[in-house]
Amino acid sequence: MAQTTNHLRDLLEKIKGDAQRALALLSNGDELRSLGWQCTGCGHVKHFTRPVTAAVADRCPKCKGELEYRSEEPSLVCHNCQLRYPVRDDIPIMLADEATPL
Repeated sequence: MAQTTNHLRDLLEKIKGDAQRALALLSNGDELRSLGWQCTGCGHVKHFTRPVTAAVADRCPKCKGELEYRSEEPSLVCHNCQLRYPVRDDIPIMLADEATPL
């Protein structure tokens, strides 16, 4: 019985520690996530504080047409080419090879 109690106490202490670390991350304003744009030339990442619009996201790399941001499945959509460019880890992947058909 004492062994079970000690094991349970250890598990609860671990859960408590994990919860405290998670709460500390949530309260840290520096950890806020935002959508970013990564330069394919130098790798620099520019972060945005609100969803990317067509004006900010530049143009479709294939046809140079306007893009529409879709937040439900993070992606940028080109209606001219009927392609969807994925947004992974808050970074738009603007490679034609990575695009999927609508």
